[in-house]
Amino acid sequence: MVTKNDIGRRVIVGRVGTGTLLYVGEVDGRQGLFCGIELDRPEGKHNGTYQGTAYFHCSEQHGIFAPLYRVELYNELYHSSIPQPEQVSHQFL
Repeated sequence: MVTKNDIGRRVIVGRVGTGTLLYVGEVDGRQGLFCGIELDRPEGKHNGTYQGTAYFHCSEQHGIFAPLYRVELYNELYHSSIPQPEQVSHQFL
């Protein structure tokens, strides 16, 4: 499980792809902890700003918030290939 200490590290997001962890914490109006991620590809939903609040900064359409349980640290030795991104589901903000 990722923590705030992992901010800046590479992560893999289930069914989405890889990116860089930029935020771990609460998101206004949502329950639970979320990871703010800058995706490698423009498969995201925003630039780190969600409902008027800036949680992190990244390029437009590269940012997503994913539930903590959907994110794991990316280990290049363990993952032999990068999964193909799929359409971002409703679980992601």
